[in-house]
Amino acid sequence: MRIYLMLVLFFMINKIAQWIMGKILKKKSNISFQIREIIIALGGPLVNAIIIIVTESLKINIFTEISIITTNLMIIIFSLIPVYPTNGGKILEVILNILIGKEKGEIWTKRISFAILILITVISSIAILYLENILVLAIIIYLWYKFIVYYKN
Repeated sequence: MRIYLMLVLFFMINKIAQWIMGKILKKKSNISFQIREIIIALGGPLVNAIIIIVTESLKINIFTEISIITTNLMIIIFSLIPVYPTNGGKILEVILNILIGKEKGEIWTKRISFAILILITVISSIAILYLENILVLAIIIYLWYKFIVYYKN
């Protein structure tokens, strides 16, 4: 139960960091919109990386340290999965919009997100059998829910 509470806490920290970076960058008008969106999307994982570095430097209980580091690594990986609407999906969409245009970028972001979601679902199904960790299922359901809700229209 403690790991789930830590995940919720670190996700909240992640969102607060993105909000703060967004407020700071909106005042800087000389940064292009696309670069600003990428920086904002990287804000959350950056905070998680800083938490890992700070935790490493503190002299705390080894089990607590491993717990904090593992949780933050999981959040960084989860956040950077290129499935929209995660941070990685937002970064993918901005990069594709720059490279091939907004309309095609959105179409390809949707296709890539869908393909990666299917791949993650298959890999996670196997992982659930071997690891017997239901949290993986919750993450997959969440990703599918966000994907369907976002692309419903």
